[in-house]
Amino acid sequence: MIDFTVVWRGETTLREMTADLTAADLGREMEEFSRHVEQLLAACDDFDVTFQPVDRRLRMR
Repeated sequence: MIDFTVVWRGETTLREMTADLTAADLGREMEEFSRHVEQLLAACDDFDVTFQPVDRRLRMR
């Protein structure tokens, strides 16, 4: 995956860092990112991915 650390540290700009990337490069990066996210999700259970909203302004009777 693309390492954005040098941009976050201010050592280069996003434009400079990505100047030589092609559409094919970005496609490969997107595939790698998607595989990574799928692996992370596969390791989750319901507790990890379930959101139970809580409205503290709501009074329970």
